[in-house]
Amino acid sequence: MKLMKPLLSLVIALLVSVGAGVGCSSFTEPLARSATSTESSAVAAVRRVIDEGYATLTSLNRVIASNAREGVWTKSQAQSYLNQTREVGGKLDKARDALALGDIADAKNQAELTRVLLVELQRRVAAEARK
Repeated sequence: MKLMKPLLSLVIALLVSVGAGVGCSSFTEPLARSATSTESSAVAAVRRVIDEGYATLTSLNRVIASNAREGVWTKSQAQSYLNQTREVGGKLDKARDALALGDIADAKNQAELTRVLLVELQRRVAAEARK
């Protein structure tokens, strides 16, 4: 309980100082602030697509490896799918690199292309596993 009072005082002081700074800048640069928030939401959206792509890619690689281990596919079939996931992974890397360089439009295009390729690859892997 003794620790709570100093911590609470610190939090209140921090909130007051941050609130004062926000109030000043909101009057001087409202347009710049809105452009930055729009840009950051676009960056966040692209980053989300890239992250989802990497997660899907990891999942696909696990399914492919599992199907190869269990004898569902031959090694050459599994290798063919792994080669395709590497290709898609390279496109994800390009999207990530473009985003890091600030080229949001190119990153978005690469990420969307990758999303389409991943969906198609998932369909083919699932269809082949059902055979």
